[in-house]
Amino acid sequence: QDFDGHCNYQKRTLKVVTLEQAPGYAMVPPADPQAMLAAIATQPVSIGIDASGDDFQTYDGGVFIGSCGDRLE
Repeated sequence: QDFDGHCNYQKRTLKVVTLEQAPGYAMVPPADPQAMLAAIATQPVSIGIDASGDDFQTYDGGVFIGSCGDRLE
């Protein structure tokens, strides 16, 4: 909805990111904050996480500060 509560149906046809803008992918090295910042600044980013640990299983919101694993399947 628009700020005044009316739907803008023309927005349905707008593309946020096209395959032409992001034709491939790049791997960001683990534990490299500068590389992650550079990737975020230039393209959409997707991540994988190991959600098998007890800390993650009981996570219920906010910034996750528990232990992280490295078993991506």
